[in-house]
Amino acid sequence: MTLPPLGRLLGLETEYALRTPDGSEVQIESQRDAYNAISAQLRSTLPCADADLTYSGKVGIFLATGGAVWFESLLPSLNTGLIEGATPECVGPRQAIVCQRAQDRLLCQAAAAHGIDLLKNDCDAQDHAYGAQENFEIEVFSASRSDHWAGQVVVFLLAVLALVTQLLAVGVLLLLLLTLPLTALIYRCLSALGRYRDDRSRRAGFDFWIGRSWREGWNGADIPIGGWAARLILGVIVTLVMPLSLAMWLLVLPTRLGSMHRKLAPFLATRLIFAGAGRLDRRGRFHLSDKAFSKRLVAGIPEYAHGFFSLGQVLKPVLSIVRAGEILNSRQRVQIAVGDSNLCEEAEYLRVGTTALVIDAIEAGYFDDPIRIRRPVAALKRFDRDPTLQATAQVVEEGPRTAIEIQRMFWKRCRRYLDDVHQMGKPTDAAADVPDQRKTRVTEAEDILRRWDDVLSRLRQDPESLIGRVDWVTKQFLLQQTEPHGSAAARKKIDLKYHQLGPEGYFSKFAQTDYPVRILCPDEIERAMRMPPPDSPACRRAARIREFSRTGGKASWKT
Repeated sequence: MTLPPLGRLLGLETEYALRTPDGSEVQIESQRDAYNAISAQLRSTLPCADADLTYSGKVGIFLATGGAVWFESLLPSLNTGLIEGATPECVGPRQAIVCQRAQDRLLCQAAAAHGIDLLKNDCDAQDHAYGAQENFEIEVFSASRSDHWAGQVVVFLLAVLALVTQLLAVGVLLLLLLTLPLTALIYRCLSALGRYRDDRSRRAGFDFWIGRSWREGWNGADIPIGGWAARLILGVIVTLVMPLSLAMWLLVLPTRLGSMHRKLAPFLATRLIFAGAGRLDRRGRFHLSDKAFSKRLVAGIPEYAHGFFSLGQVLKPVLSIVRAGEILNSRQRVQIAVGDSNLCEEAEYLRVGTTALVIDAIEAGYFDDPIRIRRPVAALKRFDRDPTLQATAQVVEEGPRTAIEIQRMFWKRCRRYLDDVHQMGKPTDAAADVPDQRKTRVTEAEDILRRWDDVLSRLRQDPESLIGRVDWVTKQFLLQQTEPHGSAAARKKIDLKYHQLGPEGYFSKFAQTDYPVRILCPDEIERAMRMPPPDSPACRRAARIREFSRTGGKASWKT
């Protein structure tokens, strides 16, 4: 079934960096404590329900808005991790951006109540990448028998590999646990030989060889083994899972993404010219994107190599009995991980909206003769390093083209697709859409095309006219105005403070001027801070959360 323009489900995920301001009286011991404080504040603001661990596999809460807030633990300590917000399922880019802005505001207010600052960025000062992901529902299996047979083969092979991997991992874990008495003996021998001369070194040695939990008492937040064992277990598990991951990559890529990843990759490699958030690297050089540097493949698994598309979520149904059947669904969630977290409303709207429109055109057959560039990952990094927008990539059968020219090629295909939709006078599946909804979506698609066209023209002629509309242009302007010849540390502070949510953030201060272009109404955001988006699967979940939150009910994306 071909959907009408902008008729697919989509959602956004955002990982937020945490910081406690200098001189703050609030003491936050760990990221886990920060998550607990923020989630408790959210519970006092609106109805919430704990996430069902059997489905999600991680700690989190669902809100009465239909969205969720997660704590992404980083082993070996369950106290260390990231806070992630996920919008409810939305229909249309504008709805998704409204929910994203509502989520930003809810989390910012909850964090501020405990003296915590949130940064909506994608890279820290040590070049660790995280940040934004976009999720789009696409059709991966048709109704044909061959597609379903191929899907069943994939599930069977992955299930076998998953079982073998889990058995090996359990075996390694048991073997390492049996060595704990030996590690205790090693620690005692080292102590007797004078290796640890003071209390601090003795505590560090105990934690490394035996484990902090055996010294302080297990608090449920640390794995009760020594640091060496935790690192070894993680290394062994990652190594054991590698064959499974490789098999998943080889088997799932053609059936899960089909040709979508090849047709969409040139668009994603060039989208940063209007969707990039900007970044200063360690040498003080300015880049268009906050995390383009971290990409290694078009489709990757985060534990091994970051890609334009993240296949990490494919592994979850394979390793979960509860969710195993999901991999055979004809429509699947595809996660795009190459985009930045935006502060400019229009940049975020275009990042999501243009991508949704290109996917619509791909599914409608307008990219059966695809636009192809050689080595898209290398092209992404080349464009990222060139704020002058003069860098080129080799387009197959076209020759070298700039990112603006490649984006214009995608714009023309989408323009032709939408013109044909107008000529047809009805959506391709009229029964799936009522006239008012269709009219709204086509109007939104036209708005996206108009803004896309205008931004591409301005990038070619006068990029500075996009201050307040495109993040990298805005950040570059602030750097030039405030610290044009400042130290690397001073300029990096501006880079990071640009992304801070709340009144002390540099973009927030800049937003008080006449520069930023606003496309959302305050009333839209206020409503989304309390209610789920209309005509969304999240409505049922939100209703159940409101009804059962006081009785300890749990929720999941299937609720």
